[in-house]
Amino acid sequence: MAALSMVALQSCRQDDVVDAVDAGNTGKFGANGSELTWTLTDDGTMVIEGKGAMEDWGASEAPWVDYREDIRVVVIKDGVTNIGDWAFANCENLVSATLSESSVTSIEYSAFSECTSLSSITFPESVKIIGDSAFSSCTSLSSIILPESLTSIGDDAFYGCTSLSSIILPERVKIIGDYAFSLCTSLTSIIFPEGLTSIGRAAFYGCTSLSSITLPEGLTSIEWAVFFGCTSLSSITFPEGLTSIGEYAFSDCMSLSSIILPESLTSIGDGAFFRRSTRLTRITVKAPIPPTLYGDPFEGVNMFIPVYVPASSIENYRNSTWGREFSNILPM
Repeated sequence: MAALSMVALQSCRQDDVVDAVDAGNTGKFGANGSELTWTLTDDGTMVIEGKGAMEDWGASEAPWVDYREDIRVVVIKDGVTNIGDWAFANCENLVSATLSESSVTSIEYSAFSECTSLSSITFPESVKIIGDSAFSSCTSLSSIILPESLTSIGDDAFYGCTSLSSIILPERVKIIGDYAFSLCTSLTSIIFPEGLTSIGRAAFYGCTSLSSITLPEGLTSIEWAVFFGCTSLSSITFPEGLTSIGEYAFSDCMSLSSIILPESLTSIGDGAFFRRSTRLTRITVKAPIPPTLYGDPFEGVNMFIPVYVPASSIENYRNSTWGREFSNILPM
């Protein structure tokens, strides 16, 4: 009997060990009473299902953090309403994420940051917000199709996504955050929606492959350093309704040879068109009242290039700070 009891005890202990191992690949979690379950399968697929919201974690606090290296695919099921802070950050072997079956409305801070192998993500039409740093430094992400439901893109959201080559922003997007696409060095084109009202500071800083942009009619100001260092940018279409161009907005855009500034423009900030190259050879300003120049917006630009202005305003330009910046002011 004693021997039999010992065998039974050992068997129970072995079962407990197996259960513990199995339990390590699954768990329950959720914010504010939400009931969510995560399961990591043998092939590296992480499945999140249930009803409600994820909690927001700090770095390295998600319940599956010890399995980050094993996660290859993330699938979010219907009923899950958000992706929490730092949820899948630093999952360096994560290749694809499928959110299209879910009810996710927001992707929170650093949710997929530093997922350097992530090359594919599909969004549901429920997503409204892509939060700060959500996909920052996802260096393998080459293309994305953003959902029509999207309204805002947070600060640093796609910062340093060096393989991202093109992007179409949905019509409902109103806000692009600071540094949102900075250092996306492969980005060659971006289509802005007409309803866009705000592009954050340095949003496209260092996008060295970006060659042309058409800014939307709803945009009234261009913030600090938005397109600083876009060295391939050769064409800009400014909207009527634009009133101000901020400091260093187009600094070091060394491929620009000419610019046409809109009639609505009232001010240009310090260093806005500063360049280490003198390739800019022509400026046209449609504004009847000379826009105020703060500091030295055209530092490094040849002062002898032609500047074309409305014929009725030519003396006003010559007698303003424009006349001190440029010696060849001519009628349009």
